[in-house]
Amino acid sequence: MVRIKAYLWNAKGLIERAVLANPDPSEEDHVFWRKKLFSNMISYAFIVSIIAIVSSTSFGLFAGNPIVNWSNVVVGVVLLYIIFNKKIMIQTKKILVLFFLYVLAIVYIALLGSEGPGVLYLIIITIFCAMIFPRPVAYYLVGLNV
Repeated sequence: MVRIKAYLWNAKGLIERAVLANPDPSEEDHVFWRKKLFSNMISYAFIVSIIAIVSSTSFGLFAGNPIVNWSNVVVGVVLLYIIFNKKIMIQTKKILVLFFLYVLAIVYIALLGSEGPGVLYLIIITIFCAMIFPRPVAYYLVGLNV
């Protein structure tokens, strides 16, 4: 158990350094907590996503729809590239990550129906949009979800 915990902390530190590597110069210092929240969200989501990918892949297999499985793989690889690319500023990372999560949620809703994980993704995306973006942008994105 101690060994797993050490690996998880190492992964969290690696993700945090990658996400916070290229700060946005236009963003003010007093919103550092948004950057830290985004970094923590990505860190814990990365760890939990292993369980989610296994469950959604098995759900896609039982539903008989290979597009779900391919969308999981494609979005997962794209998100890993975005997160670990140190040339992308953190504000752009936020936008790209949320865009691809929206795409994944829409694919889930379209292919698996409204009782699938897509609706849950949309609810979670709404909460995190409200927390990691400034108020005007957050209001717009929450309104978009509604």
